[in-house]
Amino acid sequence: MARRDRQAWEEIVEAYEASGLSQEAFSGQRGLPPSSLRYWLSKLRQERSQSTVAAAARFIEVSRQERRRRGAASSGVVLRACGGIVLEFSEVPEMDTLVELVRALSC
Repeated sequence: MARRDRQAWEEIVEAYEASGLSQEAFSGQRGLPPSSLRYWLSKLRQERSQSTVAAAARFIEVSRQERRRRGAASSGVVLRACGGIVLEFSEVPEMDTLVELVRALSC
């Protein structure tokens, strides 16, 4: 059997996904080893998933605000995320907390 390149497998996987057949049935019709189809299906889906996550990752605004309360200076942080979500902190949270919030709020 001839070795197929990546582009050929991308086309095969696309045809499989559109076929509605089981992996075994599709492989049998095409004369493909089912294990090769499973490998490329897994590989390409994982890459798509990673690129989708990367494409969806966006910056959210982090700003530091100076406020005066009862005559004393107090600094705070405001996180603005997509979808209109706004979180305000009267004091600056730990960096780990900010990182987790940014991850959780990313669009």
